[in-house]
Amino acid sequence: MPRRLLAQSRRLGFTLVELLVATTIMIILVVLVMFIAVQIFGAFDGAMANLATTSESRRVLNALEQDLQSAVIRNDGNVWMQVEHPETVGNVAKAYAPKLMFFTTALDRPTRIASSTDRIPGDVCAVNYEIGLRSPFDNPGELMQRIYGLYRAVVDAQSTFNTALPIVTGSNTGSTTGQPPSAFWAGVAQVIDIDGNRTSQTLKNWATELQNFYASNIVGINLIFWYYDSNTKEMVALVHDGIASQVSQAYQEAGIPLTVQTYSNDLQFKAGEFIKDGTTVEGALRSIDITVTVLSPSGAQVLQDRLRRDGSSQIEDKAFQDIVAEHGKRYSRSVIVYQ
Repeated sequence: MPRRLLAQSRRLGFTLVELLVATTIMIILVVLVMFIAVQIFGAFDGAMANLATTSESRRVLNALEQDLQSAVIRNDGNVWMQVEHPETVGNVAKAYAPKLMFFTTALDRPTRIASSTDRIPGDVCAVNYEIGLRSPFDNPGELMQRIYGLYRAVVDAQSTFNTALPIVTGSNTGSTTGQPPSAFWAGVAQVIDIDGNRTSQTLKNWATELQNFYASNIVGINLIFWYYDSNTKEMVALVHDGIASQVSQAYQEAGIPLTVQTYSNDLQFKAGEFIKDGTTVEGALRSIDITVTVLSPSGAQVLQDRLRRDGSSQIEDKAFQDIVAEHGKRYSRSVIVYQ
């Protein structure tokens, strides 16, 4: 074979160096594509998680804003709004698990019962907000179905007028001074159930039943009540003592002077004054700052897996805080209260 043809035949293949270079380039391209794909999927998961938490928080804050702005606080010396911190809810500390009770002209109140086409008279309804850790589904006792959520219970206007208002105004006992809203929510009343029928319910249990499940993965609510002190001519923040240091520090870091008063378990509002843990203080409630902490769906799954593994409604506090820090988001809103 002529030398020229032999040289041409040898150049038809690839050298070992060329193969190594090509393989290296392919590996680099594959790694780069995988890296980009991981980043895209991560961004997509983050966007979906943000969408889910934003949706839940907006639902809660919108409802609270709407109800509080139309809250009824009559100038009759009685308690028309109350906040209690009765106990921890799972790993949610008392400071972050308020039970908020008041009266409002709820736009989504029940207007009819199933057995009648007549509208229910009245518009003022008793409302209760609280965080729960239970299953809103068929098996409330099973740990694997327990989830954190916010429950919003609305008692129809007729039952409110017949049962709740007499307790608050004292007309049920012939007195001019009534009891706080918690006295109503600790009792039994006729309410409209999920099927639209009027039934007698123990309100403490009914408040966290399926029909009142409002938003999922709510693992904390912070409330800052602002009132006007007529003596010092300034606005004062009223907060639970469990979050007082955090609130003070946040305002100090922002360079904003702040006067803080605290309460431990019970806060009751009248027109022009309030009662904190049994002590009466003059001051008109002006607004409420609300902060809601929401877990992302992935964070809720991590928490649920941990609860199932431990076989309890609580896990270690540090583990819970780590999950909230990694997967939780906080959303805030300021709501004006009209008196």
